[in-house]
Amino acid sequence: MLRISPGFFRFLLAFFVVLHHSVDFIVIGHTAVYIFFILSGYWIVKMYTEKYSKLKSPIANYLVSRVWRLFPVYFLVLIMGVLAAIVFKDLLHSKYLYDAGFFLSNIFVFNHSNTAYKLIGPAWSLDIELQFYVLIPLLIYINSKINNRLFLLISILITILYVTFIGYDYMCILNYLMYFSIGMYIYNTNWMAGKNLANMAVLAAVLIYALHFIIPDLREIFLRDKTFEIFGMKYREIINQVVCFLWIPFVSRNIKMKDYNINSDKLLSSMSYTIYLFHWPVLLCYVFYSSQYPQIKSIMWVGYLVACILGAYLISKYYDTFFEKKRRMYLDGKK
Repeated sequence: MLRISPGFFRFLLAFFVVLHHSVDFIVIGHTAVYIFFILSGYWIVKMYTEKYSKLKSPIANYLVSRVWRLFPVYFLVLIMGVLAAIVFKDLLHSKYLYDAGFFLSNIFVFNHSNTAYKLIGPAWSLDIELQFYVLIPLLIYINSKINNRLFLLISILITILYVTFIGYDYMCILNYLMYFSIGMYIYNTNWMAGKNLANMAVLAAVLIYALHFIIPDLREIFLRDKTFEIFGMKYREIINQVVCFLWIPFVSRNIKMKDYNINSDKLLSSMSYTIYLFHWPVLLCYVFYSSQYPQIKSIMWVGYLVACILGAYLISKYYDTFFEKKRRMYLDGKK
């Protein structure tokens, strides 16, 4: 089985999103986001059950802690995103500056997944995450009253019905509830796939992706034709979801790994969140200048990747670590 620590795995997922936004031959960015949702379902329920529920005012302290964990980095990257949008997208002349919803969604991530102008594009998933965070005490309570498998099946049904009848015209937690619920199920049942199943599922996921490069017809509809549909669903989205589900056995084992360097893994985990957001303003710079100087686009692309990794490292190592220490001190005082 692949020996990848949990933090490094999260970083790789985020890095796939970085690649997804910069090249046209990696189109499984949504797979990475869906796996992130599964991981959140597992870790948030685990933390709430084992840590926050034992604090005074558990719900209030849990929500404060989650906001504290996410927003310092988000606000820093948002400032960079504003500057990048002013320089590269003429933000100061945008009609959205006269829309209160523009400010609410971009500053507080409220309804960010549905806003027309995203200063930080990937933050749409942060909006979905925050909705899940708010609902988690209720979801845990409901789950405690019914069978774990029934809760998972109901969640999957809710997502299917919402996507079928509402679609993605208005995005909210219901579009992705089944992914979070899979993570909850893994925690609540302590399920861990066998090593052989995990290996075969990962191999199948890689094989599916490889076939879509090798076979010309599949390559055409997967990489180039964004509109091709089967049963009313975009083909690319179907593949993203299939590959996501094939990674679940590996995820169930990866989150329970123990023999790895905890300090370096924490840094990589922090970098996964940082690079997921930070790459956006860097991407705007890369897209602008690569269009101006196409003859050195490949060199600029390498520079874009290096800048994303280095920037994420510096922000996580020095900026995020500072706020994380303060957050942990706050929680320690609430015990």
